Amino acid sequence: MNSSIGLFHTEYTSYLPLSCIYFNSGRLPFQPLRARVYFLTAFHANIATVILCAVTVNALSVALDRRVMEGAMLASSSGPCGWLSLSLYANGATPLLVGCNYVLSLLTIPVIHLLLCGKAPTPSMEDLKTAAVTAVLPYLMGICGASKAQNSRTSSKLAALVLLYVDCCNLLREAEGALYVSDVFTALVLVASWLSTVAASSCLYVKCRALDIYEARLLQLVATPKSRFDWISSTCPREGLYLLPTVFLVPAQAFLLSSIFYDTDLSNLPL
Repeated sequence: MNSSIGLFHTEYTSYLPLSCIYFNSGRLPFQPLRARVYFLTAFHANIATVILCAVTVNALSVALDRRVMEGAMLASSSGPCGWLSLSLYANGATPLLVGCNYVLSLLTIPVIHLLLCGKAPTPSMEDLKTAAVTAVLPYLMGICGASKAQNSRTSSKLAALVLLYVDCCNLLREAEGALYVSDVFTALVLVASWLSTVAASSCLYVKCRALDIYEARLLQLVATPKSRFDWISSTCPREGLYLLPTVFLVPAQAFLLSSIFYDTDLSNLPL
C-alpha cells in the first residue's frame, strides 16, 4: 500500500488495525493440528487456487477481456490474506496455520510468477520488517499478555473493516480508467465463480477422508482469501482492467467467508 489519503499514508494507517488483529490472535489458547492440515492448506492456497482460477477463466474466456483474464490469474497467485482469516472466526489453531501458509507462500509465489511473468518477485527487507512489526511482534505480545478479553472478536472485526476500506480505496484508485458495464459484470462473475469454487473444493478433502469436517473448515477459512502485496505485483505491473478482478476480490472474499462462517463457533474443535 503506497498510496496516500490527504496527510496520511494508507500503508501506515493499516499498521494499527493489523497489529490489533494479530495481538488478539495471540491471546487465544493454542490448539495443535495434524501435519497434513498444514500441508494441504498450503497446497490449496498456493497451487490449487491458481489451477481452479485457470479453469474458471477458461470456462468464461468467451465473455472476458484478455486483460481481465490476466488480472485474475495474477490475483490468484498473490499472497494469502491472513488478517481476514484471523478476524473472522479464528481459534487457537488458526494463527499457526496462517503463519505456515504465509511462509510457504514465499516459496511458491516466486515460482508461479516466474511462469506467468518471466520474473520471480522477492520481498525486500523493508517488507519483512513491516510483517514482523505488524504481525509477528503483536502476536508474540498477545501470547505473553493477559487472558482473552471478551471483546477481542469485535475489535478484530472492526479492524478488518478498516483494512477492507483502505484496500478498496487503493485498488479503485489504481484501477481507474474507462470501464464498460460488460467488463465490470464479467469480472464480478469471474471472481465470484472462482472464489466459490475454491471454497467449495475444500469439501473434497472430506470426501477423500484426508481431513475431517472441522479441519476442512479451517482450510477453507485460511486458504480462500488472497491479499495484494506490492513486492509481488511489482514484477507484473498492471493498471486499469488488469486490476479489476483484484478490486472485486477484496470485498467478495470477505462477504463469502463471513457468510459461510456466520454465527459459527470454531473455538472448540475436537482436535
